[in-house]
Amino acid sequence: RSSDLPPRRVEKLLVFGCELTADHKEYHLEVPDDNHVHNLYLSMVTLDASAKDEPNIVEVDGQGFDHKTTVTLANLDLSSQPSVSLGHLEVLLPATLRLKSGSGPLDIGGHYIMRTEKEQRKRNCLAVKQFQKSPPKKAKRRRSYDDE
Repeated sequence: RSSDLPPRRVEKLLVFGCELTADHKEYHLEVPDDNHVHNLYLSMVTLDASAKDEPNIVEVDGQGFDHKTTVTLANLDLSSQPSVSLGHLEVLLPATLRLKSGSGPLDIGGHYIMRTEKEQRKRNCLAVKQFQKSPPKKAKRRRSYDDE
């Protein structure tokens, strides 16, 4: 979907990546005081081939719209699910990525966008207008055995 992708006009787009291991279980992301809006979009969590065959749970502590929240991003296992796609999951900063259980190593990838506050307001207004234009879809009713 086009709404899941970052906008075309951005001030600065950076590739983001970090590794979580048994020795480095947390990665902290702070918001610099530079009059920009900072957005982190996560796209993939992948276990390294050298990881032990054990459950590896990854979570993020972040800022919700009105409160702090913790969300599980992935529960990976080398033999059954070594990676997961997160699409373009937006994480509001400040945030902490954490290897809650397991020893990794695992990689988290995505992109980091810096915008001026003016560009962010413009982006938010466009998103609201797009939402208001699209009429709600009616759900199709499936035939059931009771209908026969």
